Amino acid sequence: MIASAAALCDELYAVVISLEYRHAPEHPFPAAHEDVLAGYEWAVENSGQYNADADRLALVGESVGGNMGNMVVATAMAARNQQLTEPDHVVSVYPVAQSNFNTESYEANEAALPLSLAMMA
Repeated sequence: MIASAAALCDELYAVVISLEYRHAPEHPFPAAHEDVLAGYEWAVENSGQYNADADRLALVGESVGGNMGNMVVATAMAARNQQLTEPDHVVSVYPVAQSNFNTESYEANEAALPLSLAMMA
């Protein structure tokens, strides 16, 4: 995600924050989601010191094993549910949105690299 964050920063002339979070199995669900939400809250609260506009927010998540895309959606939903500042945009790049491995896409790309069906399962 670091390369993607740097590319976004360069292309959008935006303040981009890339978050680290606790990983399973050492830190089971919902630890990672809690960390991403805490990072989002911190970014909103501290936006002024980075010359960032908290009224123009986007959450972007890219796979990271299929999970980061889902975490940005969960973070946006938590912001809404907890009546926090909501992001204006949510971008979820190739998230894992279901657990069914018997789809036409999985079958057609069974041996695809870098993520084959076996690796996804």
